[in-house]
This record gives sequence, structure tokens and C-alpha cells, in this order.
Amino acid sequence: MLPFACKAELDCDTPVFMKRHRGLAFLLLSPLLGLWSFFVRAQSETDVNPQTVILVKAGRLLTLPSGKYIEGAGILIEGERIKQVGRAGEVMKLAPKNVRVIDLGNATVLPGLIDCHTHLMLREPEGPNSYALNLLTKSEAFRALEGAADARITLEAGFTTVRDVENEGSWYADVALRDAINQGLVEGPRMQVATRGDRRGGSI
Repeated sequence: MLPFACKAELDCDTPVFMKRHRGLAFLLLSPLLGLWSFFVRAQSETDVNPQTVILVKAGRLLTLPSGKYIEGAGILIEGERIKQVGRAGEVMKLAPKNVRVIDLGNATVLPGLIDCHTHLMLREPEGPNSYALNLLTKSEAFRALEGAADARITLEAGFTTVRDVENEGSWYADVALRDAINQGLVEGPRMQVATRGDRRGGSI
């Protein structure tokens, strides 16, 4: 029997039926109303949270490949991308009113460096047999945590991209670290990874 079907002995206009009818309709509509409010709230949060815009001011900016400096430099950043570089006064004209300004004073800034040969998950202990001990006593998870610490140190040293050329014994920890950085879980440079290492002696 359908939920809204009336029994022969019950008048659909009676208060008892109408009360049951309204209760059942409320139960059926509640999930739909909940979904609707969720989508409306998500849309409104998207509307009120535009992409972050930052203006970095610095005393000098090294430009490449010319090798020349821009005095009184400004760097306009939208989200994760640099939109404009030039003199701060000119760049400021392109910035929205609510731009966040970071003033570095007289500091000299330069484009991010690239390290093409790193082993972020490799921290060998001191002493004899350090390489073997590193492989035999550290778990993959611990090696990944070491890599996260090294990634942050590398980024703070000015390297914004690295080519990580394997880390024996850590398996796919470099892939996990790369993905964690991309998702904003840990701080570090962009990573090009090699996955599992293969270290064999001898020659061809």
C-alpha cells in the first residue's frame, strides 16, 4: 500500500489522517531540505572567500635571465601563481583593494632555486655501517617524517623545486611526501620523484 493511500474506513479529511500525513511528509522532506541548505552554504562560502591576493614589497628583485635588479620591487601573487613583477608602485595599481601586503624592507629577493639532485628521505646516522643501519632500523613512515623535515629546510633555504633521485629503503615515501606537500599538509618544494631506488654495484 502506498504511504499516502487512504484506508476505506478512514476519512482523509479527519484530523487524525492529516496529522499523520504531515508527519510523514516532514520525514520525507527533511533530508532534501538538509541537502539544499548544504549546497547553499557551500556556494555562499565560495562567494565570500575569493582567491588570496598578496603583494610582496622588497628593496631589490633579481630578474632572470638578464641578471639585472629591479629597485623598489613589487611581486603580485594570486593564489599559488605570480601574476605581475615590477616596481612596487606600478604593480600596486593592478592589486585589488583588499590585497595583503608583505613588506620585506630593503631585502633582496630572487626567483626560487631548483635542486636537481636531492635525497630528502636520506638521513644517515653517524658512525660505522651508517648506511646499513639507516636501512635496517628505520621504518618507511619514519623515513617519510624525516623527508618532511628536510623538505621544509630545503624550502626555507630558497629551493622551490627539487628533483629527488630515489631514497633506498623508503619505497614510495617520496611519492607520499610529494602528495602531502601538494595537498598543503606539510611545507616543502615542488617535487619530481623517482619512487623506489635501485642501487647495485658493478659496471657494464
